[in-house]
Amino acid sequence: QDIRSKILEAEVAAKRMVYLLEVNRNCAHTTPMTVSGNALDPHSIALTCDCGAAASINAAQEVGLSQESSGFRGRVNELLAGFTSLSYYVVVVEDGKMTVTPRWRNQVQVQFHTVAECKTCHEKVGESCTQEEMNAFTDKHNKHDVTYTTVLDSDDPRIAKMVEAYVAKQGKK
Repeated sequence: QDIRSKILEAEVAAKRMVYLLEVNRNCAHTTPMTVSGNALDPHSIALTCDCGAAASINAAQEVGLSQESSGFRGRVNELLAGFTSLSYYVVVVEDGKMTVTPRWRNQVQVQFHTVAECKTCHEKVGESCTQEEMNAFTDKHNKHDVTYTTVLDSDDPRIAKMVEAYVAKQGKK
């Protein structure tokens, strides 16, 4: 096993790899994250805040290009298309060492929908309905106990807070 680890160290030292991580911080700090894990396996990479809180890594993908490459930005945008968080991290592995840099997204597209549920009739609508169907459901169950829930396609709690604030603001109008 000692020989395997030395071979692995030599492979890592000889390679320069760049990974993108979709990360949710599990604390409110903005301090840099410490990176650890196996540089050859992006799924083993872990990020930890100085306070000791481990971040949740939703996705880890190898870019396949160096940051100096002319196609790097295009490849990053291609990989980010499936990410739903507001920020991401670039992990560079060079000379056997990993460094991590946070980056903010330029555009984030998050799918969300509202689910209406009538507690009186035990009926639901919302995942793939039109606005007209939602309005008809609301009219039909006007005097009933109806709840509305917004469902987001994102694991980023910052996005959830923004949507909650927007919905609350709309409710006050």
